[in-house]
Amino acid sequence: MRRIALVCLFPLVCFFVAAQNLEDFEYDFELYDDQAEPETEMVEEPSQVSSGRSSGDFGFVIHGDRVTITAYSGDAAEIVIPAEIQGMPVTAIGYKAFADNQLIGVEIPGTVTAILYKAFENNRLAWVILGEGLTVIRDSAFANNQLGGVLIPDSVTVIGDHAFENNRITNVIFGKRIDEIGSLAFAGNRLRSVIIPDSINSLGDDVFGDTPLRYAYSGMVMHSQRALEAELGKRPLVGKFLGP
Repeated sequence: MRRIALVCLFPLVCFFVAAQNLEDFEYDFELYDDQAEPETEMVEEPSQVSSGRSSGDFGFVIHGDRVTITAYSGDAAEIVIPAEIQGMPVTAIGYKAFADNQLIGVEIPGTVTAILYKAFENNRLAWVILGEGLTVIRDSAFANNQLGGVLIPDSVTVIGDHAFENNRITNVIFGKRIDEIGSLAFAGNRLRSVIIPDSINSLGDDVFGDTPLRYAYSGMVMHSQRALEAELGKRPLVGKFLGP
C-alpha cells in the first residue's frame, strides 16, 4: 500500500495521512447514531443494508458490496484495520466504532473513504496511519487523544466539528483542497502555527480555540493572533483571510 511522507512533529508523535476523492460515498447514519442529523450520504435502501455481524474483533454491517466497521471487541493497544471483510472492501469506520478504548495506534487501509462521528474518540492515540482513500473526517473523529502533529493531504476536503479537539497537536498543515473545517476542530491543542490554503470556503467558530496559536499563514501572508480571533473566533470565514 502506498504511503505519503511521514511527518514527525514535537513531541515526536507521528501522524501519517494519505487520501483520495469520496464523491461516491454513501452511508446510513441511522444505524449508529439516532441523534445524528440527516446527511446527504444517507441514500441506501434498507434492503441493501445488512444487520450487524462480526469478523474476529471487528463488528460490521454490509452496504451493498461495501463494509462499514461498527465496533471493536479486542484488547490490543495497536491495531490494523482490515482492508476487506468477506471479500468486500471496508470503506467506512462507523459511529463510535473504536471510541472509549485504550488504543495508542491504528493503521487504516486505503479502502476507507470516511471516518465517521466519534469513531476514535477517547483513546490514547499517539499515532495514526491513514490510507490513501480518505477524504472525509467527521465530527469528533479523533477528539480526546494524544496526537502531536497532523499533516492533512491535498485530497481531504472536509474536517468536521471537534475532529481533533483536545489532543497534543503543536503543528498542523492543511492540503491544497481542504474546503471546510468545522467549529472547534483543533481547539484545546498546543498549536503555535498553522498553514491554511486559499481553497478554504468555510471555517466554523473557534477552529483553533484554547490554543497558544500566535500566527497563521495563508499563502505568503502571516496573520496575527488578533486577526485570527477576528476572522476565526467570531464568525465563519468564506474565502481567503483578509489580513491582520
